[in-house]
Formats: sequence, C-alpha cells, structure tokens
Amino acid sequence: MFSRLNIAVVGDIMLDRYIEGKVERVSPEAPVPVVAIGAESMFPGGAANVAHNIRVTGSRVNLFGVFGEDEGGKNLRKMLKERNIDCSGCVVLKDRITTVKTRIVAQGQQIVRLDREVVKPVEPGVERKLLQSVSKKAFDAIVVSDYGKGVVTEGLVRGLCSFKKPVVVDPKVNHTSLYRDVTVITPNLKEAELMSGITIKDYRDEERAAERILKETNAKCVLITEGYRGMTLYSERESFHVDARAKEVYDVTGAGDTVVAMFVLGLAAGLPLKRVVNLANEAAAVVVGKRGTQVVSREELNEILKRI
Repeated sequence: MFSRLNIAVVGDIMLDRYIEGKVERVSPEAPVPVVAIGAESMFPGGAANVAHNIRVTGSRVNLFGVFGEDEGGKNLRKMLKERNIDCSGCVVLKDRITTVKTRIVAQGQQIVRLDREVVKPVEPGVERKLLQSVSKKAFDAIVVSDYGKGVVTEGLVRGLCSFKKPVVVDPKVNHTSLYRDVTVITPNLKEAELMSGITIKDYRDEERAAERILKETNAKCVLITEGYRGMTLYSERESFHVDARAKEVYDVTGAGDTVVAMFVLGLAAGLPLKRVVNLANEAAAVVVGKRGTQVVSREELNEILKRI
C-alpha cells in the first residue's frame, strides 16, 4: 500500500544510545547506584527515527537535517545507510555536535539520561540549503520533526508549506507560532496544554485547547495523543476519539515518532481520516510494548491494516 509513496522528513536528527547493566550496590562515594555495564546499543532517534518508521513500511523516505562532524554523526549516517534511508540532503556542520541521548538502564528501568547537544537555531544559509534539497525531489507529503534543537525555524516551515504538499508536524511547545498553515499538528496532552495555555482536566478543556491551537496556527487538524486514553482528532469539519490499544507499556520512547510517521503515510496514501488515526493509534500501541527506540515491522503493519 505504501511502497509507491515518497516522504520527506525534516527536523532534528539524533542518536539514541542505551547502556544496560545491573545495580547490586550503592556507591560509597555518594547515595547513587553503581551500574555494572553490560550491553550497549544505538538507534536512530528524533527525525531519524521518524524516517526509520516510514522506511520499514516499504515507502521511500528522504531525511533532511544537520549532523555534526563527529563520531555520533558518523555512527548515525552509517545506521541510516544500513536502513536504506537517503540522507544526502542533510548538512554536515563542523561547528555543531550531533545530538546524542544516552540512557542508562538497569533491571529494565531507566536511571538517568545524558544529553549531548547544541540547542540553537541553524544559520539562514543552512535553512536555505535544506529547502533547496527538499525542492529538488517530488514528495507525497512532508513530516516536520521538531525537538527544539534548532533545525526547525519559521522560514523553514514557511518554505515547506510553499511546496503545497501535506505537512504533518510533531511539535515543540514553544514553537507554536512557527507552524502557521501546516496540515496537521500532533501534540500530546501536556504539549497541547502548553501550546494553548489551557489546563486540560477533561474532554471539554481538551476541545477548547485544540480549537485555540487550530485558530492560532490555521492548521487543518490537531491530533492530540492522550497516553493510556488513546487519541482524539480535531478539525473544523469533524472531531473523533479512538481508544488506546496498548495492553502493556514498557517504554514510550519514540512513540510520538511512530504516530507522526504512520499518520503521514496514511494521509499520503489517501486513507479516510478515521482509518489514518486508527493506524497511528495501533502502531503506537505496538512500539510502547517494546523496549528502547523501536519501530513497527512490516508484518506488524500488515496485521494492523487488516484490523482497521
């Protein structure tokens, strides 16, 4: 169903690193656990994880963002090549480090996360290079994966919207004003609260928050993900809710990436909107049942498509 599609993913590229071990004692130097390191693993994160989610469905995907000229960037580019993700439109910067999130996990529980990053807007010249790279190819839809590291700017979003393709945004709360005229924004409940300035205690509050986001951004739809409750789509034409499907939640890391990836695929494939939301909902239920930064396999996706 999705193999004919070509999707652009634009945003903050990261490397997710996991260090797993055991805790059997407390340090004599400070009241902290001593982790005996065992396995280490790395996965594409942020916008790269969105691209990976899209690629495993059989769709073509091009990734646009920035890497640092460092070991993290080298490792990440290698992973993307192994996964057949085209990142030739990315920009490598000597004065910027690749964002690396290192999670220390013991007995299945995350103890601490270490972030190595630079958080500042990219230069206008980098913004222009990214837009020029996107403009050289024909895409069915565009994902903006905004983790607030500096790739997603007002000019970038405006330029992406000018290509007249569906633009689906996984948002950062302090960037609401950047998302003018996009197609869909996919905040979680907390993000919807902060983006709208409305405390959400019930569905009526959530509806008011969605209405405010729609008004302020002129987006066509807002999809609010609600954790264990599911997700609700709001637009001027219709609103509807789907219940969560996850039976067990092991790790929510990357769930938002999966939601936005599946939503853009369904939208680009021309599926009815309710089926698109159900696809995103079912896929999220699969990934939260796995440990670490994970994706929905082709077989799991085929089972989902049979159910929805």
